[in-house]
Parts: sequence; C-alpha cells; structure tokens
Amino acid sequence: MNHEIEDIHRLNAIREALLNRKKEKRISYRSLAATADVEVGTAYNFITGKTDITMLNLMKLARGLDFTLIELLQTSKS
Repeated sequence: MNHEIEDIHRLNAIREALLNRKKEKRISYRSLAATADVEVGTAYNFITGKTDITMLNLMKLARGLDFTLIELLQTSKS
C-alpha cells in the first residue's frame, strides 16, 4: 500500500475515534465545538470527512473530547 493510501486510512481512523467518543459522551456537534473552542462547521466537516483540519483544531477537538493528541492517535491505530 502506498503512503497516501495509508495516510487516508489513518485520517479516517482518527475521524472514527472522534466520532465514537462524541457518541459515547452523547454530545452534539454544537456542544463539542463550544467545548473545543472551534466552529461547529469545523468539527462537523472534519469528523464527517468533508474537509481536512489544522493540527491546532485537531488538538482542540481531541481535548474537547477528553483525549490528548497522543491518546487520540493511539486509539485510532487500534
């Protein structure tokens, strides 16, 4: 598998980990965005795969879902 395909799979796994945690916490995109200090569209569009995201906003989303960035990356790897 080439690196680009691997990267896409890893990015999708990160999205899935964020979505799963969001569902576990039973919070809306609006609540997540407020907690993470990002725009609702930023959270929704990234998690649903419509857009990419900056590292800073990824860290904010992770923190808003009680993940560290390292935990998020480890969770998405399994």
